[in-house]
Amino acid sequence: MKRETPKLKGSSGSNEANDCTVLATCYVLDKPYAEVHAAFKAAGRKTGKGCNSNVQQHAWFALGYAYEETPHATKAKSVASLGKLLEKTQDTMPLLVYTRSHLMAFVNTAACDYTTDRSRVRRTGRLVKLNYKRTV
Repeated sequence: MKRETPKLKGSSGSNEANDCTVLATCYVLDKPYAEVHAAFKAAGRKTGKGCNSNVQQHAWFALGYAYEETPHATKAKSVASLGKLLEKTQDTMPLLVYTRSHLMAFVNTAACDYTTDRSRVRRTGRLVKLNYKRTV
């Protein structure tokens, strides 16, 4: 499985703890860290703390996107097997992957994260562009 951490737009990276949702969103949407972080902060995420799905949904709506479930989790049980599945099918669309209490991104079939390959995939999805931009 390929693993990479592409440089974030408008940032040299983040030193903040528990910002996996912010980072995954940056990678999937190819947006600057500061813009995504601000959307999550406005949605209720506290600095240095993780966030729940309600905060995620509000932040994604504010950025003009909605979460849409994909069937990858039923076909791949671990992060490593998901990487192999994406390489085999050459599915290059950015993907959000939920493991236990963690969110990561796959971009161009590569994991943009530090998570161990054995982590169980709970669910997968994509962010779909909305016709409008909603404010939180």
